[in-house]
Amino acid sequence: FLNLMLKTIKEEGLFSFDTETSSLHPFDSDLVGISISTQTHTGWYLPIGHKNNQNISPGALEFIKDVFKDPTIEKVAHNSNFDMSVLVNNGFKVNNLTFDTMIAANLLGKRSLSLKNLSLEQFNEEMTPIEDLIGKGKDQISFSEVPVKLATAYSCADSDKTLRLKNIFEEQLKKNGLLDVMKNIEIPLVPVIVKMQQNGVSVNIKKLSNLSHMLSKRIDILEEKSKSILGEREINLRSSQQLSKVLIEDLGVPETKKTKTGYTMDASTLEDLLSKREQLNEKAVELIKIVLEHREFSKIKSTYTDAIPELINKNTSKLHTYFNQAGTATGRLSSKDPNLQNIPVRTEIGNEVRKAFESNIAENCVLMSADYSQIELKILAHLSEEPNLLDAFKNNEDIHDATARTMYETDDVSKDQRRIAKILNFGVIYGLSPHGVSRQTNLSREDGKKFIELYFGKYSGIKKYIDSVIDFAKKNKFVETITGRKRILTEINSPNFQVRSASERMAVNMPIQGSAADVIKLAMIKIDEEINNQKLSTKMIIQVHDELIFEISPGELMEMQEMVTRLMPNAIELKVPLNVETKTGLTWGDME
Repeated sequence: FLNLMLKTIKEEGLFSFDTETSSLHPFDSDLVGISISTQTHTGWYLPIGHKNNQNISPGALEFIKDVFKDPTIEKVAHNSNFDMSVLVNNGFKVNNLTFDTMIAANLLGKRSLSLKNLSLEQFNEEMTPIEDLIGKGKDQISFSEVPVKLATAYSCADSDKTLRLKNIFEEQLKKNGLLDVMKNIEIPLVPVIVKMQQNGVSVNIKKLSNLSHMLSKRIDILEEKSKSILGEREINLRSSQQLSKVLIEDLGVPETKKTKTGYTMDASTLEDLLSKREQLNEKAVELIKIVLEHREFSKIKSTYTDAIPELINKNTSKLHTYFNQAGTATGRLSSKDPNLQNIPVRTEIGNEVRKAFESNIAENCVLMSADYSQIELKILAHLSEEPNLLDAFKNNEDIHDATARTMYETDDVSKDQRRIAKILNFGVIYGLSPHGVSRQTNLSREDGKKFIELYFGKYSGIKKYIDSVIDFAKKNKFVETITGRKRILTEINSPNFQVRSASERMAVNMPIQGSAADVIKLAMIKIDEEINNQKLSTKMIIQVHDELIFEISPGELMEMQEMVTRLMPNAIELKVPLNVETKTGLTWGDME
């Protein structure tokens, strides 16, 4: 059967594939089997790690590896990042990936990206749940214990559905003008991300353990403080119901938004309350501050200081974070295990977490970060063609100073004026309202409204651009980035004000944030190519929004600094120069 399969693959020049594994963590996983489909409604299953010894021979496995390595044969997968990571971790090299149906579904704005849901949506066919084969809970078995006959039917359905979806989605991408984004950005990025995940990052577990103890103590102190405010009464600071009862009923705080379960007490609501501190008594202000700090410390403790040591790979002693290309509507990468994007940026405690991410000191490596400076505002300048913004960037001015000078018509900008200009600059990208300005500045809503009007009066090009984007979205039900990535906005004409406003904010934000995401993705592809061409040992290890982190091998720092400052600004051509700042350090938190 192997000869027939190889012959068919050669004739077709393309196959879809899916892997069956012992774990959901690709770099901690044994390869149990591979299914391959060359034509729709058919498939082959290659048992590799089943426990009943019905596996293909080591010689046959080498033939399969050659097929995956063959650059003349196209490969298609659903969530290729996972499958390629598993294969790479098990000694395979995968060349010429040309399509990923999960990424395609994301580009097309599908609500669910799972193969099972897409199969139901496109073919009205239900797929067998994995639990039917491996069971649930304490009785769950490993896929390696599933009989080969059952595994064959289950796995071949995956590779077959992937091939069938590819035929549909390729046409839809073409029709919607999205094929270029798929072929020039997303697909070339997959092997770069797989490599980045495989490289992993060194983590100092002792530092995290010390930080965890320190956070425990600070959490205890905050709980004691809350008791003293409430007269030794104890409440669960994580419980919105208990908190709202104390704040609203006992301490007279204004009522917040009501839901089915009670009053809203999330972080933004509490910060909102703090911004009206003239309406609150001292105890309420103190308690809200305690709750916000308690939540931040508890989240960092559970998500990072306690969770990361459990995620360290036993074989490599490194952390292999998973980066998802199809996790957002704007095109930004998201990450999990752990989510590196959510480590607080401007807090001391967030930076302490970053200090646990280290270079390989034993091999004299250092870390280098390369960060796009104010890329989203530069993309706004490019798209809006606002002359004041374009000039400020072309003259390399401090953009917030320049905005404050224009708004206040003064050469002597105060700290407060610069701060308000900065809030407005960034706020414009996220559809800032008068309420939003008042929350961040302690100004009244009326003053917030005046400042926004003043801003748009001075930057009329931005106002015109925002209006034109919203008009375009209302007519076409989508918006797009510089590269042609689209976001579907079905509710942009909703009669419900809140729903419509949220869609309008998305319409303004997507072309800016999505274009920035595309720029860094293009830069990653070029940098990876150049590292390979120059045969450098340096590794790309982390991407967080506008920042790339590299582990620099001894003697390669100057080449890498030259490379990123040359390639990153030229990833895409804008009407303003893109600048890149590099910093180095032995840990992510000590970059200078």
